[in-house]
Amino acid sequence: MQLSYRGVTYDYTPPQVNYNSKEAVGKYRGLDIRFRKVSQPVVQLPTLDLIYRGAHTLHHA
Repeated sequence: MQLSYRGVTYDYTPPQVNYNSKEAVGKYRGLDIRFRKVSQPVVQLPTLDLIYRGAHTLHHA
């Protein structure tokens, strides 16, 4: 997916999320809702070399 922020374009690929087959059903303010539990939480680590006031903070996945 091609996105842009302040005139800079970049490619973004959203992570794949796997859900368990079980669903919980409930009601909220009179409406039926379904809850799905994520089988494995998705954690995206930044892969940027950041500089803050001259100090490098390295983040690698």
